[in-house]
Amino acid sequence: MKAPREIRIHREPGEVLVSFRNHGTLCLLKTEHLLAELKSIVQQNGTRLVLDLHGVLNLNTTDFDTLNLLSRLARKYGSHILLTGVEPPVMELIELAREYSVFDIKQVEPVLEDVFEE
Repeated sequence: MKAPREIRIHREPGEVLVSFRNHGTLCLLKTEHLLAELKSIVQQNGTRLVLDLHGVLNLNTTDFDTLNLLSRLARKYGSHILLTGVEPPVMELIELAREYSVFDIKQVEPVLEDVFEE
């Protein structure tokens, strides 16, 4: 049985966890309401935004542009973006695009599994 393909958001004081698990792509970042929400999160001074990319197997130019936009906003507002659960094909794309210095990437078990257990 496949896991649900919903985007999950969990808020804690000073930290927001967003899971894109099992989507295969980040194309959902193009949806206006999600992008607006992520922008408002990083515009809250000092917020840590954790993006769980476990199961995302591809990034396209729009995804990179969106992540770069969020990174610039985070720096401007003193916030921080952490990518976790980055799959090898996505890491390879990040390295090929020479974006590895732009993103804070932690190859740890995604932190969202325990948060969203029911």
